[in-house]
This record gives sequence, C-alpha cells and structure tokens, in this order.
Amino acid sequence: MVKFNIKKRILELSFFKVFNIIRRNPNAYFYTIALDLLFFALAIFMGKYLGSLVAGDPEQLINFFKTPTKLLIFLVTYSAAYYLFILFIYSAIKLLILNLIKSLCKEEKLRLKMIGRFYALNISIFAIFLFVGVVLYSLLYAIFDEEFLKYIILILSIPFLFFLYSNFFVY
Repeated sequence: MVKFNIKKRILELSFFKVFNIIRRNPNAYFYTIALDLLFFALAIFMGKYLGSLVAGDPEQLINFFKTPTKLLIFLVTYSAAYYLFILFIYSAIKLLILNLIKSLCKEEKLRLKMIGRFYALNISIFAIFLFVGVVLYSLLYAIFDEEFLKYIILILSIPFLFFLYSNFFVY
C-alpha cells in the first residue's frame, strides 16, 4: 500500500516553491516589482511625451499632411513605431527580471544576448493577441449594439490585458 502524504504534496507545488524562494530572497522580489513599476512609468512617460509631439486637433493634422492617405500612413507608422519601442523596453526589463529569477535558483550571469529572440517572441505574442482582440471586437460589434458593447469591452478587456501581460513572461 502506497502512503499518500498530502502535506508533502502540497509543499511540492510550484506556488510554495516560489513562495519559499521569495521568503529567502526578499530583495530579489523587491527588484522584480521595482523593475515592473519602472516599465509602467517609462511606458506612461513615453506615451505622454510622444503624444505631446503630435497635434491634438484633427484639423491641424489634416492641414499638415494635406491628404488623408498621408495622414493614415503617418498614424499607422507612428503607432507601430511607438508600440515596437514600448515592446522593446518591455522585453529588456522582462529579460532582466527573468535573469534575476534564474539567478535565485542557480548561479548565473546576466544574459542580454538573447534580447533579439526574446523581442521577436514578444512581438509575435503581441501580434497574436492583437489579432484575437480585433476578431473578438468585430464579432462583438456585429452582435451587440454600441451602447451595450462598451460595457462588454470594458469587462472583457480586464482579463484580456491580464493574459496579454502575463503571457509576455514566456522565456
């Protein structure tokens, strides 16, 4: 007869292993939170700064670019460059965090040589989530009226953004 030890099985769960690592290394946990907050601060600052460079009045933008096609090309290019830059900052900070976490388990040096592959992985994950989001929004837009749609989008965006952010933690 096999003896089943529940307490031992529970303590072997990943949650408890991570909890024990954090308990033994509170500074490392603090650094991961600080790096995450740094990313959010940089993203907000860059968004506000770069947003201030572009005129807020649509008429000014139309007059500056002369044609709707040039305006559309600018908006798409500007948005893509902004998101790729923010995604690069995100990738660099998450790679630092992952290296920090890895160093808790075994002695290891900081490895930033993987930034290119990690960045490409994050771009592909972001593209998948963007595609899923656009398809989901299109389906919901076709089913529900606009007044009700904004509440549905608000409710669905919370778990969607959570999974988007947490899935970038892939290593």
